[in-house]
Amino acid sequence: MAVTQRVALINEQTIKSTSYVQLNVDGKMLSNAIIDTQFINLRPVLGDQLYQDLLAAVIAQSVTPIPEALYKLLVDYVHPYLTHTVIEELLMAMSYRLSNKGPLQYNDTQAGTLTSEQLRDAKQWHGNKATSYKQVLIRYLIDEKYIDGLTTDKDTTSEGTGCFIAEEQGCGSPVGFTALPPHPPTPVP
Repeated sequence: MAVTQRVALINEQTIKSTSYVQLNVDGKMLSNAIIDTQFINLRPVLGDQLYQDLLAAVIAQSVTPIPEALYKLLVDYVHPYLTHTVIEELLMAMSYRLSNKGPLQYNDTQAGTLTSEQLRDAKQWHGNKATSYKQVLIRYLIDEKYIDGLTTDKDTTSEGTGCFIAEEQGCGSPVGFTALPPHPPTPVP
């Protein structure tokens, strides 16, 4: 099934409740960051078929509960990875805006501005977290035989880590717009 509508695999409330993102963050910016990062960052890790299967399960969840295996993948592995890749995306998007006068640094009377160095450090911090969650996600996908480890993106090199972490090292385990509801549905056994 080809999914052509904008479907989020994580919702704004989940990101806001499980991270340092404040409740007043612009929903439009957050929604766009979710769609961009899941397509750009998550799809290559999962592979096109599993990515489409997750999207289809989220779309159908109002009629059919998400199967237990996909639900576990989504909540325990995809959500933490997407949370930090979305934050990494938002750091730039929320700090700088393009206008007819060129790029502007966002500033208001209620918040101080970050220097370029501070912004780079914050982006790297979330990049490190995203890389860690990506490693855990990849290990889970291989262990559960969702992917063969050969046909999807396994690169865990990032600016944040500065090194490539070999697949053999293992990762451990972490304890229209459609999105998951704030309260997850009951998985199907």
